[in-house]
Amino acid sequence: MRKFLLLLILVFFGLNACWVPKKKRANYLSELPQNIPQKIIQDSTISRVMISQNELDTSKLTLHYQYFLKADSIYKDSVNQAIGHFVFLSSNFEDVENNDIKLSNQFFVSCLDSFHKQALQDYAETEYSSLWEYDVNCEIVDQNAKFITLSNYIFTFTGGAHGNAFQQYLNISKFDGITLKLENFISNTQEFNAIAEKEFRKVLELGEENLENLGFWFENNKFACNNNFTIDATGFNFLFNAYEIGPYSMGQSQFLVPFSAVKHLLKEN
Repeated sequence: MRKFLLLLILVFFGLNACWVPKKKRANYLSELPQNIPQKIIQDSTISRVMISQNELDTSKLTLHYQYFLKADSIYKDSVNQAIGHFVFLSSNFEDVENNDIKLSNQFFVSCLDSFHKQALQDYAETEYSSLWEYDVNCEIVDQNAKFITLSNYIFTFTGGAHGNAFQQYLNISKFDGITLKLENFISNTQEFNAIAEKEFRKVLELGEENLENLGFWFENNKFACNNNFTIDATGFNFLFNAYEIGPYSMGQSQFLVPFSAVKHLLKEN
């Protein structure tokens, strides 16, 4: 079960397609959505404590979450659904196909209680079991007029040599609620990847050596960016999680592709 949770999250969000019905496609760098309702965000933290049988060790299960109290627009509902799926999946060890999760404080309490219950059961039934750990943070970052960024983070330890951490960024359109991908911003992803690979190698100090020989797992041994990125005033900030492009020992890989290097590929200035 130690890697099962991380694999579920990677598979679910790697294959997840937005369930919102298709509408007119917006130009996400030029068209401004009109009359966006004022946001009201619930921001809460809940926790549970586990204590070892000899009372010498403790662990804390913590869930910090944000969500829109009123999902009165398509993009707010998309954000809430993404948060709900992430938290449910991370706490219940199973996938979710329901696209109509109703968020409330009680929903998050029940998710944390579910993980806590499984942790207690494992500790009681396994002779050499360690105390489980759970740390989840779901944050809504609203700094752009055209899309909103959802930051989902999880760290779990359910036994074994080490815990597992996973960071996910979703950029959700305020125009139609879809999850934006690199292709929504870039006119030629193949050329973009060639430029991004240079930045990737520079940050990781890889030189020109073959990526597979260096231990990376890129498909067909060809570098490609993922859709796990944020955008700020400097450019595109990408993140590869552990196990995504290499073994756990490599950890996370982060790098910036500056606007100055790809300005000719941006779909809009």
